[in-house]
Amino acid sequence: MHRITLPSILRLSLIVPAVLLLLTAVSVASADATVMLHLGPRDLTRRADIIVIARVVQVEPREEPHGVFTYTTLTVERTIKGSIGSPFVINTAGGRIRERATIVHGIPTFKEGERVLLFLKYGSYNPLVVVGSIQGKFTVVPDPEDPDREILIRDLSEATLIPGPDLPEKSAPDISQQKLSLDAFLQLIRKQLSED
Repeated sequence: MHRITLPSILRLSLIVPAVLLLLTAVSVASADATVMLHLGPRDLTRRADIIVIARVVQVEPREEPHGVFTYTTLTVERTIKGSIGSPFVINTAGGRIRERATIVHGIPTFKEGERVLLFLKYGSYNPLVVVGSIQGKFTVVPDPEDPDREILIRDLSEATLIPGPDLPEKSAPDISQQKLSLDAFLQLIRKQLSED
């Protein structure tokens, strides 16, 4: 026979409110953002079939029966993992044509002329998808404090990240931050590739 003791009641009285608070926080955050598992550098690298630095040459929204989709053409500048022809196209849900717009939070968007570091995988419906949605797209820009250095910027404002399988390591750069060194991040990717 299982006896309910005072310590077990106290533990339960602490756990239930904590779970309710977490569920409330996720539901409130999801009103303005997409909730997704946080993918760290290890998991992004492992899930990607292709990792490239590329330049956006064309962004073309098209009206389709189920809404607006954007076809982004990119040219490869540097391949870090896998192989891909250049140019290549990524098809993402969302975009604007005249007065019709389809907005999908958490989907990466691109601008012509933009340089990006992308984690890509072969999809079942689209030929290529960005791993982890907006988590797998970084914009490459010159560091305003050091013109000889490039940094990565990532906009996660449309995402609420919850802990995923690959929590950030203390020795690794925190990729959830808004900007980080391109060279340091590429070293981290290469290290992960050599370990797999």
